[in-house]
Amino acid sequence: MVNPQKNSYNIIWIVTLLLAMFITLFPLFWTIISSLKPAGEIYNLNLALSEWSLDSYVIIMTQYPFFRWILNSIFVLVCVTLGNFVVNTVSAYALARIPCKGRNVIFLMILIFMMIPGQIVMPSIYFI
Repeated sequence: MVNPQKNSYNIIWIVTLLLAMFITLFPLFWTIISSLKPAGEIYNLNLALSEWSLDSYVIIMTQYPFFRWILNSIFVLVCVTLGNFVVNTVSAYALARIPCKGRNVIFLMILIFMMIPGQIVMPSIYFI
């Protein structure tokens, strides 16, 4: 027999997850819909498309160095990822194998700094 309390808990959990999914995915949906609108209708708050237009994509591909921007982003991504991999591997090995007095404190500080999102630190980079 199904427990009614567990069933109502599952329904509340599913509704909460669906609401979180909607809140998370709505900006992506809005961006895609806005990118397919003609230039005059972008600021129209209507979600329905009266007509589709790929002009924005054509402009970005032909009038701007879009593929250069993509290659620059990939280059930065690869360099940062490899740099992080090397530095983190060496520091993890050092913390695991080399005994020292403050090893646990150093490990704790590394974990604390890893938990700070990059968006929090970014404004201070531009204000200096």
